[in-house]
Amino acid sequence: MRSKLAVFLLLFISLFLGRIAYAETISNNVYAGFSVGYGSTDWEMLVADKSDPGLLILTNPIDADDKGYVWSVFIGYFCNPVFALELTYARFGNTKLVFDKAAADGYGLGPEYTQHDHFTINSRSQNFALVAKFFIPLSFLPEVKPFLSLGPAWTVRDDVLTKTTKLGAQFGGGINYYFNPNWMAIFGFQFDTGSGKSNTTPAKNYIPFLIQVQFGAAYRVHLVS
Repeated sequence: MRSKLAVFLLLFISLFLGRIAYAETISNNVYAGFSVGYGSTDWEMLVADKSDPGLLILTNPIDADDKGYVWSVFIGYFCNPVFALELTYARFGNTKLVFDKAAADGYGLGPEYTQHDHFTINSRSQNFALVAKFFIPLSFLPEVKPFLSLGPAWTVRDDVLTKTTKLGAQFGGGINYYFNPNWMAIFGFQFDTGSGKSNTTPAKNYIPFLIQVQFGAAYRVHLVS
């Protein structure tokens, strides 16, 4: 009985150490991948209160469909098993903004925008981020690595009211799961800071606050054996 127990313990220890050794291969390699998910541009914060819009209908949207799909591509480099640098491009679905026709003059829009009681524009948002990712090793489950990320991000907004870019910050977190030395799955969330100004054209000066939850996959190439 004791010999069987000793064999079992040795087998368990060897598998355990093998998993740790496998996790240590996550270093000095490049990875690239693609992810899809659900996100928001948070335009809702600018929408005039429907119960009492007042003069806000002259400057603010009266409705905003600011939630939908988001996709991204990324490339990164594992400096060591607990630290990586990653460059990401994310594209959000168009945000549908509805304005009262009274807002057209304030934003310098043509007469085609005043032919009905309200008009609609599509605002496009995309984002570039360069983040540092800090991984938390789990000795009991080395294929799984939670992470936190932080870095600068450039948000690009493009619509008939304005086309502008702003430098902000991205914060995030998630989990990496390693299927084998080359393939890994990624589940994560990100928040990108935006900005807004309290003036006569708030919808023109607004930079979206980007929120996203994504699931993706990446392929790793080992640079050092």
